[in-house]
Amino acid sequence: MDYISISKGEYRRLWRAKPILDERDRQDQKWGLQDHSLPKWMVILMEEVGELSEAILEKKNWRAEVVQVAAVALAMLEQYKDD
Repeated sequence: MDYISISKGEYRRLWRAKPILDERDRQDQKWGLQDHSLPKWMVILMEEVGELSEAILEKKNWRAEVVQVAAVALAMLEQYKDD
């Protein structure tokens, strides 16, 4: 088996990305393959950003909302990766 060497900073970044990847898996299980126009993706993303703003203002679990924002942005990139 081949191993790659990564720095401590890269490891921390990957570790922090895991909840985003887990959320993407959850979204795929819940919604299946998503094929939206860019304007529709923006509506979905802005809804998530609104929930993040609300969580921050109400001092709720904003980290969970950041993960959802990032996961939706990643879903957009996955769909339009070749554009």
